[in-house]
Amino acid sequence: MRTNLLKICGINDPVIARHAVECGADFLGFIFWNRSPRYVTVERAEEIFLQIPDRKKCRFAGVFLDSGVEEIRETGRRLNLDVIQVHGDIASEAAESLRKEFEVWKAVSSETDWDPGFPADAFLVDSKSPGSGRHSDWTLAERIRDTGKKVVLAGGLSAGNLMEAAALNCYVLDVNSSLEEAPGQKSLRKMEQLFNQYRRYGNAE
Repeated sequence: MRTNLLKICGINDPVIARHAVECGADFLGFIFWNRSPRYVTVERAEEIFLQIPDRKKCRFAGVFLDSGVEEIRETGRRLNLDVIQVHGDIASEAAESLRKEFEVWKAVSSETDWDPGFPADAFLVDSKSPGSGRHSDWTLAERIRDTGKKVVLAGGLSAGNLMEAAALNCYVLDVNSSLEEAPGQKSLRKMEQLFNQYRRYGNAE
C-alpha cells in the first residue's frame, strides 16, 4: 500500500471537489458538524457528489462530532460513504458496529485520548482545535504508527510542510484550513500549490 495518501477535508463546493479529484486526491472529507464553518448538510453533500464525474477515483469520508451512531449510520448509507471519521466520545461497541459497513477513523489529540485497543481502522491525529490550522502532536503520530496502527495525520498541514509530514510515512495526510482564503472558502490556487508539492514528494520516493 502506498503511504501518505492525501485527503482534502472540509469540502463544501462542487468546483473544489471536482478539482481535488482531478488533481489526484485519494479522499474527500465532508463535515457534518453544524458548528463548523465547513459544515455541509447531507442534501448538500448529495448535490456535490452528483457533480463529480467519476466517484470511483476517490474515497469519501464523513466527519462527525456529537452525532448518535444511528444518525452516523443513516448518513453513511445514504451517501454511500467509505469512511466514518469520529471526533469526541464514541463507545467501542458503536465503533465495532459501524466497522461492519465502513472504515472507521477515530480522532485523537493527545496520549490520554488514545486507547490502543479501541476498534478503529485508523487513528486520526489532530490538534486540540480541529480545523484551526494548529499543528498536531507529530510525536504521538509516530508512537501510534510504531505500534503498527494506521495513522491519519491532520492539523496544520500545508504545502509548506507537506514533505516533512510525508517523512512520517503515515497512512493519510489530511489537509484542510491551509487551503482556504477564509474559513470554509477553499482556494483553487492554494490547492494547486499543495498538489504540486505532493507530486514532487511522489517523484522523490
